Amino acid sequence: MDDKIKVAGVALLGVIALAMATYFLLMPNDRFNPGARVDQGTFADIFWNATDVVILSDVRGVDDATASRNILQCQVDFASSSGMGGKNVTYLSIGADGCYAIDGKHPDTYCFQQGSKAVSIYIHQGNTTSFYSNGMTVGVDANYTFGTCGIKRL
Repeated sequence: MDDKIKVAGVALLGVIALAMATYFLLMPNDRFNPGARVDQGTFADIFWNATDVVILSDVRGVDDATASRNILQCQVDFASSSGMGGKNVTYLSIGADGCYAIDGKHPDTYCFQQGSKAVSIYIHQGNTTSFYSNGMTVGVDANYTFGTCGIKRL
């Protein structure tokens, strides 16, 4: 009797583990995956060695029109900065109605899938910048000063 309970318990745990693994593997990727946190110098090395860069502005859930415009302006400022010279840059924007790329509208997951293929600059509502092994996150709010987003080649 005890052996049957143990086998049933192990089988139940196996089913639960399989269900959880399936859920997390098939779960849609609807957010930026930055990788491990790194310092600014490490990120600079990663960025300068990259040939492909994705700049993604995310205005989902931003209720302040000024902050929303500033997030999009920050993307423009990054795009025109000298550090983008010689890089293959993909520009993406994601809002309440989907992901937009040069070739049109896509599901939200498209933006984040593209971001996982290159070093990414993820611009969102906030006020801090953080550096990671897969890219950087840049928080922008209603107090953004035009021209302050960018990477300069020294």
